[in-house]
Amino acid sequence: MSRWVKKYKAFTELTNSKYPENSPETVQFWPHDFTFTKSFGFNEKGLEITFEIEADKEMPFMLGYHPAFKINPDYKAELIADKQTHTIQNVLHAGSEAYEIAHSTRLILKNEKSIAIETEGFNHFMCWTEVPEMLCIEPITFYPSSVNQKELHKGFQTMNTPKRIFKTLMYPVELL
Repeated sequence: MSRWVKKYKAFTELTNSKYPENSPETVQFWPHDFTFTKSFGFNEKGLEITFEIEADKEMPFMLGYHPAFKINPDYKAELIADKQTHTIQNVLHAGSEAYEIAHSTRLILKNEKSIAIETEGFNHFMCWTEVPEMLCIEPITFYPSSVNQKELHKGFQTMNTPKRIFKTLMYPVELL
């Protein structure tokens, strides 16, 4: 497994990537120390990606991961989760808010070649695209468009333990 580790010190000023279009603040900071580790590698089933957050028990957080997949627009790609089928048209119509697939930890992207995505710790997916040749399938802990943006804090989880682990496993599947 390859690992990437980032340690954040509380109150360290960071450039605000949303400035000036979406925020009047030029810098931002987070009031908690934490360590974020991303590990990835192949196991006997497929590609496993693990995210670890280490922080004090009171630290609030949200987590999402943003993989993108090339899809064949000539093949009618579909997403299958919990025996429900979602079309790429559903995703396109959702626009910039993304398309929510709630309360699901496993999803299949059915295309010319199909792939399954299984998660631990993430309880939802949101899917996004602006073109029929590409699709982002994002495991998330909270769908941010489910609340008014001024109430986004309602989607935060609290650590509750010194370490939280989230996993994503991606592997090819054969569908009839």
